[in-house]
Amino acid sequence: MSDANAAYSRIRRRETHASRSRPAIVTAVVLVLALAYLVTEIVLAAAGQQPLLASPTQMVQGLSSLGGVPVVWFVVGGIVLVVLALVLIVLAIGGGRRSRHVLDDDRAVVVVDNEVIASALVRAAADADSVDPDRAVAAVTHRAATVRVTPSSGVSVNSDAIRRALDERLQAWGLKPALRARVRIEKQGKVGA
Repeated sequence: MSDANAAYSRIRRRETHASRSRPAIVTAVVLVLALAYLVTEIVLAAAGQQPLLASPTQMVQGLSSLGGVPVVWFVVGGIVLVVLALVLIVLAIGGGRRSRHVLDDDRAVVVVDNEVIASALVRAAADADSVDPDRAVAAVTHRAATVRVTPSSGVSVNSDAIRRALDERLQAWGLKPALRARVRIEKQGKVGA
């Protein structure tokens, strides 16, 4: 049974976490191409051939003549490099989580998308207090489920009944990681049934 548990654990991880291999591959390819270009220019210069774009000595001369370039271009280039670095850092250390949860089941791995959970919670909220499902909206994050209800004008909504219904539904599902239910009742109602 431990082999099955190990397989289930791998499946859960694969289905609930996003791979970071695409950004890593793109970054590696760009760096390899840049280094391959530099090596090609160095080899061409050493062999006495014409450069593809600029010889290493021309590159060094170009770098030494950067003093005549307006400061604005340095600032713009620096900002672009900082934004690129921040994007790469976020991709590297970001959660990498997909918007999915795992249902508690001993016999299989059941993965449910957060949108499906949100839809079911809207239905549960509507059933709990006779609210029109079109008047409720749910948002599910990694640890919380928030249901926002817009009441019809002149009709009160029992937020405690809705919260109890949501808590019961979430406990029955046994989602991992567990979700905490929140109910928000809009102060302004809408005209209609």
